[in-house]
Amino acid sequence: MGARPTSPGGHIGTGNPHRTGHPPGLASRLSRNLRHTKFAIVESANVAPRRRAAVLYSRGMTDSSDLTKQINSSRGLLDAIREVMREFYYKAAPGSPVSADGAQPHYRETIWQGELLEQSDVQAQMSLLASLQHMSLALQDEGRRPAAFIVLLRAALEAVASASFLTSPDISIPERARRGLNEMLHAAFQQWKTLEDYGLHAEAAVKLQTLNSWLATAAGYSELGQINRAHERSRPKAPYVGADRPTIASMIDYLFPTGDNRRFGRWLYSVVSAPAHARPHGFAITGGLKLLPDGRQAIDQEAQLTDDSVTRFAITVISAIFTATKSVFTRYGWPIENIEEMTNDVFSHWVEVLDH
Repeated sequence: MGARPTSPGGHIGTGNPHRTGHPPGLASRLSRNLRHTKFAIVESANVAPRRRAAVLYSRGMTDSSDLTKQINSSRGLLDAIREVMREFYYKAAPGSPVSADGAQPHYRETIWQGELLEQSDVQAQMSLLASLQHMSLALQDEGRRPAAFIVLLRAALEAVASASFLTSPDISIPERARRGLNEMLHAAFQQWKTLEDYGLHAEAAVKLQTLNSWLATAAGYSELGQINRAHERSRPKAPYVGADRPTIASMIDYLFPTGDNRRFGRWLYSVVSAPAHARPHGFAITGGLKLLPDGRQAIDQEAQLTDDSVTRFAITVISAIFTATKSVFTRYGWPIENIEEMTNDVFSHWVEVLDH
């Protein structure tokens, strides 16, 4: 089990806090706390579903304390990220990778209503904004409504995973275009399927024609990859070009690479998804179902998350938001230095709770 969560670009858990401006020792402490989080997930998974205890949240429990400083600094960080985007009117800065790629057409077709690269960049930006909204509401709740708190964190993780994937810095222009096209195809498929399911066949036919036109146009660009008409299968799914869209769990893995294939992101997504789906062990995660030392179960309909639990969740998701923010800001050419400094302060505040 010695998984050590890290994050791309030298963020949390790299073992070298001085390189990225983290206070000495902070990165290692954050990594240790995230690692303990994974241990708890694994252990709780070994308990029968109806008897799973809230193992993840029973460790190091502290008496209720005031999280005002932690909440305010975190929300200040989220507001600061949004403010930088507003200062640039959500447009790419001159000389940025987005501006450089847009200086000449690559995959600009009338049927696509613009450049495929724009789909990736704009969707990444919108995904980052969505994560800020989800996280802000979660912090406002402070774990008083455990199920809602965790579901909001799940939504934030999904959003930042998409933002980070779509703005990966080390991919080619064709690959960035391919990812953007696959996002378009996925959305069009969902719309077509919904229209068909509701009996709106004429409208569905128009959407299907658009989808097929996109595929036909993409076939003219061999570098984008093979056309996969998965929507025509007996069990249809969204068509795609080249490789299929990655799963959400695998995209979250990218935010927390461990280097040992233990897939911390998958475990984390499993945990936050359980309350969202009202699974029996999800009630254990929210504290509503507890396993007592003598083996009996206890139900607490008024359960709230402890400060320790809120802290572990907050640190984990904020680290993911920062990773995605750095990726999006780098792509758009927006300044990240002040955001990174504020993130360091936020982590320091949350670690105070864990060190209590």
